[in-house]
Amino acid sequence: MKTVWTLVALLALTMLAPQVSANEVDLTFDSDLTVLDRKIPYRLSLQLAERGPTRIGTEALLDLTNLQSTLPGIVNGHALVDLCTLRAEIRGIELAAQGGNFVFSGTLAADMYSCERDGLTATDRGPLVLSQDMTLTVTAGVHIEDNCVTLNLADMAIDLTGAVELTDAQKQASEKAGDLLVAVVERLMANHPVCPKLPPELASLEPRYDTGGITEIGEGGLGLSLRGSTDVSTGTILDILQVLQERGVLPPKP
Repeated sequence: MKTVWTLVALLALTMLAPQVSANEVDLTFDSDLTVLDRKIPYRLSLQLAERGPTRIGTEALLDLTNLQSTLPGIVNGHALVDLCTLRAEIRGIELAAQGGNFVFSGTLAADMYSCERDGLTATDRGPLVLSQDMTLTVTAGVHIEDNCVTLNLADMAIDLTGAVELTDAQKQASEKAGDLLVAVVERLMANHPVCPKLPPELASLEPRYDTGGITEIGEGGLGLSLRGSTDVSTGTILDILQVLQERGVLPPKP
């Protein structure tokens, strides 16, 4: 009888989406991420397949190519860092998927200042020590926890652009700036997880993701793939049937 519930759930879902095979269904939704108070849409594709008597296998693909093309224009001119010792303003960035990793590369206009001690704000700055463009290349993998995806820093390269010979004070300032940028990037990644959500009417599916990674869409297109499963219960079936009734696929309740 338990196997029947899984088949019933998949059969009901085929009324909402194309059927890939006898035991597989594809669903596609639009969602969004918020960056600097601006919502950026992305496409969430789900493939559901029978995996056991009471479980449905779930594979999700987040198509982030729109984020990839839109984000550079949103963040250009914004300060990545604005602290006592360093102000680093974004002057251009590119995002890509390469070899299973997320790759961020960009140019920063960096002003480095003397500062009496760590932890002070921009209003406490001392004299300007060095003003220099910097190139930043970040490579990151992913970590999945509680159905959210967080980027993990794998490598980060920082170079001064066209720098002349530096004084000892300037070298020290640039090294401190590099350490600060690493800390800021790691904190940004940790504080901005991506948590894909289903539409409210299908939230009862509650897929649990346990593995995943960066996926290349086309040539360098940024995507995120997740794999997991969904428990099938009586409540899940009833919720799906309600959606079908609301959309007119099934007749309303008598």
